[in-house]
Amino acid sequence: MKRLPLILTILYIILIFIGASIPGDRFYIPSGTDYILHVLEFVLLGFLISWAVFLRYEGFYPYPVLWFGIAVGIITEIYQYAVPMRMPSLMDVMADAVGVFLGIWMFAIIFEKEWMDGIRNKIL
Repeated sequence: MKRLPLILTILYIILIFIGASIPGDRFYIPSGTDYILHVLEFVLLGFLISWAVFLRYEGFYPYPVLWFGIAVGIITEIYQYAVPMRMPSLMDVMADAVGVFLGIWMFAIIFEKEWMDGIRNKIL
Protein backbone atom coordinates (compact mmCIF):
# COMPACT_ATOMS: atom_id res chain seq x y z
CA MET A 1 0.00 0.00 0.00
CA LYS A 2 2.90 2.38 0.66
CA ARG A 3 4.06 2.09 -2.94
CA LEU A 4 0.68 2.80 -4.53
CA PRO A 5 0.97 6.62 -4.28
CA LEU A 6 4.49 6.53 -5.72
CA ILE A 7 3.39 4.33 -8.62
CA LEU A 8 0.38 6.58 -9.28
CA THR A 9 2.62 9.68 -9.17
CA ILE A 10 5.08 8.22 -11.67
CA LEU A 11 2.27 7.12 -13.99
CA TYR A 12 0.66 10.55 -13.75
CA ILE A 13 3.93 12.32 -14.60
CA ILE A 14 4.27 10.04 -17.62
CA LEU A 15 0.70 10.96 -18.58
CA ILE A 16 1.56 14.67 -18.28
CA PHE A 17 4.49 14.19 -20.66
CA ILE A 18 2.32 12.21 -23.09
CA GLY A 19 -0.13 15.11 -23.09
CA ALA A 20 2.70 17.59 -23.64
CA SER A 21 3.83 15.50 -26.62
CA ILE A 22 0.62 16.03 -28.59
CA PRO A 23 1.23 18.53 -31.40
CA GLY A 24 -0.71 21.76 -31.03
CA ASP A 25 -2.62 21.32 -34.29
CA ARG A 26 -4.23 18.07 -33.03
CA PHE A 27 -6.56 19.73 -30.51
CA TYR A 28 -8.26 23.03 -29.77
CA ILE A 29 -8.41 24.65 -26.37
CA PRO A 30 -10.48 27.85 -26.11
CA SER A 31 -8.42 30.91 -25.23
CA GLY A 32 -7.98 31.43 -21.50
CA THR A 33 -9.05 27.94 -20.47
CA ASP A 34 -5.55 26.50 -20.82
CA TYR A 35 -4.50 28.08 -17.51
CA ILE A 36 -7.44 26.46 -15.73
CA LEU A 37 -6.48 23.11 -17.24
CA HIS A 38 -2.87 23.56 -16.11
CA VAL A 39 -3.99 24.35 -12.56
CA LEU A 40 -6.31 21.33 -12.42
CA GLU A 41 -3.67 19.04 -13.91
CA PHE A 42 -1.11 20.06 -11.32
CA VAL A 43 -3.53 20.02 -8.37
CA LEU A 44 -3.68 16.27 -8.81
CA LEU A 45 0.11 16.10 -9.19
CA GLY A 46 0.68 18.10 -5.98
CA PHE A 47 -1.76 15.87 -4.12
CA LEU A 48 -0.17 12.65 -5.40
CA ILE A 49 3.38 13.77 -4.63
CA SER A 50 2.32 14.88 -1.12
CA TRP A 51 0.69 11.50 -0.52
CA ALA A 52 3.74 9.57 -1.76
CA VAL A 53 6.17 11.63 0.33
CA PHE A 54 3.91 11.47 3.39
CA LEU A 55 3.84 7.68 3.34
CA ARG A 56 7.49 7.22 2.38
CA TYR A 57 9.01 9.62 4.91
CA GLU A 58 6.22 9.44 7.51
CA GLY A 59 5.76 13.18 7.63
CA PHE A 60 4.46 16.16 5.75
CA TYR A 61 7.10 18.02 3.72
CA PRO A 62 5.32 20.66 1.64
CA TYR A 63 8.34 22.63 0.40
CA PRO A 64 10.23 19.81 -1.37
CA VAL A 65 6.92 18.68 -2.86
CA LEU A 66 6.24 22.21 -4.12
CA TRP A 67 9.70 22.52 -5.69
CA PHE A 68 9.47 19.10 -7.30
CA GLY A 69 6.05 19.88 -8.76
CA ILE A 70 7.27 23.22 -10.12
CA ALA A 71 10.29 21.44 -11.62
CA VAL A 72 7.96 19.03 -13.44
CA GLY A 73 6.06 22.04 -14.81
CA ILE A 74 9.24 23.75 -15.99
CA ILE A 75 10.57 20.58 -17.60
CA THR A 76 7.29 19.97 -19.47
CA GLU A 77 7.34 23.54 -20.77
CA ILE A 78 10.94 23.20 -21.93
CA TYR A 79 10.04 19.84 -23.50
CA GLN A 80 7.39 21.57 -25.60
CA TYR A 81 10.10 23.32 -27.62
CA ALA A 82 10.57 19.97 -29.39
CA VAL A 83 6.85 19.44 -30.05
CA PRO A 84 5.42 20.88 -33.28
CA MET A 85 2.89 23.69 -32.89
CA ARG A 86 3.40 23.89 -29.10
CA MET A 87 4.71 26.99 -27.39
CA PRO A 88 6.20 27.00 -23.90
CA SER A 89 4.91 29.72 -21.61
CA LEU A 90 5.96 31.23 -18.31
CA MET A 91 2.28 31.73 -17.49
CA ASP A 92 1.76 27.97 -17.86
CA VAL A 93 4.56 27.36 -15.35
CA MET A 94 2.92 29.82 -12.97
CA ALA A 95 -0.43 28.04 -13.38
CA ASP A 96 1.36 24.74 -12.72
CA ALA A 97 2.88 26.18 -9.53
CA VAL A 98 -0.52 27.38 -8.33
CA GLY A 99 -1.94 23.93 -9.04
CA VAL A 100 0.83 22.15 -7.12
CA PHE A 101 0.33 24.52 -4.18
CA LEU A 102 -3.42 23.86 -4.17
CA GLY A 103 -2.82 20.10 -4.36
CA ILE A 104 -0.49 20.29 -1.34
CA TRP A 105 -3.04 22.43 0.47
CA MET A 106 -5.84 19.95 -0.27
CA PHE A 107 -3.68 17.10 0.99
CA ALA A 108 -2.92 19.06 4.17
CA ILE A 109 -6.60 19.76 4.80
CA ILE A 110 -7.49 16.10 4.40
CA PHE A 111 -4.53 14.35 6.05
CA GLU A 112 -2.35 16.77 7.98
CA LYS A 113 -4.53 18.57 10.50
CA GLU A 114 -1.66 19.57 12.79
CA TRP A 115 0.13 21.43 9.98
CA MET A 116 -3.03 23.33 9.08
CA ASP A 117 -3.64 24.18 12.76
CA GLY A 118 -0.09 25.59 12.97
CA ILE A 119 -0.69 27.85 9.96
CA ARG A 120 -4.06 28.94 11.33
CA ASN A 121 -2.47 29.86 14.68
CA LYS A 122 0.24 31.94 12.97
CA ILE A 123 -2.30 33.84 10.89
CA LEU A 124 -4.78 34.43 13.70
